Amino acid sequence: METKNYNDQNLKKPYQVKLSKLTAPDRIFRDNFKSDLQNLPKYSKEEFISKFPHDLLIK
Repeated sequence: METKNYNDQNLKKPYQVKLSKLTAPDRIFRDNFKSDLQNLPKYSKEEFISKFPHDLLIK
């Protein structure tokens, strides 16, 4: 492999590359209601996550 700068000139520089697998989060949150608190009935943590998997649980 070659190392080049933005002007497409070869650079005589050693380098190392490390690939690592990213870990996906357990849940991805939507931010539709970031500024508004929801007036929802009280659910247990498990119930809330099952009913609203993309909403942040605020206590």
